[in-house]
Amino acid sequence: MKARTRISTTSSAAYNWPLLQFEQAWLQHYFRYLPLLGIWLGFLFLTLIFLTQVSPAQVQNLLFANSYLPFHLLSFLSLSCLCIFVLLHTRRGLLVALYLQTLLFLKLQQFQITLELAAELVVFFVIIEALTSVGTFFFAHENVRQTPHRRPRNRHP
Repeated sequence: MKARTRISTTSSAAYNWPLLQFEQAWLQHYFRYLPLLGIWLGFLFLTLIFLTQVSPAQVQNLLFANSYLPFHLLSFLSLSCLCIFVLLHTRRGLLVALYLQTLLFLKLQQFQITLELAAELVVFFVIIEALTSVGTFFFAHENVRQTPHRRPRNRHP
């Protein structure tokens, strides 16, 4: 009869290292938003085609004077998909895309974009983010308080 060893025969790969768990959770979040990367590539392709094939004079005064509305719409959709994917958060991604699109709009309107203006816009969008975060926190907890309490179901007859 063979003697049993006291040395563990399990490999170190079977142990769940915390760093590996973090990487797996991180990748799962990105896999959830992976379709947005494909949508972003599609909008980026449409934006590049728009920039190379359409004359700016054709779309300059569409709907509003000197607005370049189709270009801004395509670039906002492209930026929002990219920012949502990078930040892994829909609301924050949309706010960052809206901030970048605002800077682009102001640049096309020949505004002099200074560091002060950019900082004021950052503060404005951070305040919007804070208000929406507090609002969603408040309303989420209000709904929880208003739900009637149920008795747990008996699982055993």
